[in-house]
Amino acid sequence: MEYTFESCGIIHSQNNKLKKCPFCGGEAWLEHISFQDGDVWYTPQCSECDCRWSINYETKENAIKNWNKRSK
Repeated sequence: MEYTFESCGIIHSQNNKLKKCPFCGGEAWLEHISFQDGDVWYTPQCSECDCRWSINYETKENAIKNWNKRSK
């Protein structure tokens, strides 16, 4: 199945309680990707070292929960 990006947004940590990066301690943010077929993915990332999870989450809550398990 092919996906086409519709929009991509940044959700900063102050609004969503993302903890700092587990590797460098940098500020984290969520990439929000919407697809034309209605799917939505959230991917936590570090703004300092560009660390990112290789897993895309379907909910913001799951993305935050899993990122925060590994944070400093």
